[in-house]
Amino acid sequence: MAGLITRIDNAAVAVGAGAISIRAAEPGRFSWLITNNGPDVLYIGGASVTAADGTPVAAGGNVSGGSEAEIFGISAGNSDARVLVELR
Repeated sequence: MAGLITRIDNAAVAVGAGAISIRAAEPGRFSWLITNNGPDVLYIGGASVTAADGTPVAAGGNVSGGSEAEIFGISAGNSDARVLVELR
């Protein structure tokens, strides 16, 4: 059957003051969930993400989406991004 989820993948990524790739671009990625497991606000977006223009994820919070694009993060302090993705 086309469109079924074939794999679930997860990772932990340390995020600090410089923008870092949280998850590489993945053709076939169905959805993703990023949880901020650190004490500081995590900001996610594209390669040039900053605290001024990124999507904020509060400590203990999460955000989800359905893009195949690469996802970057930055934090004013130390954040621990947990990523869960579903792949077709």
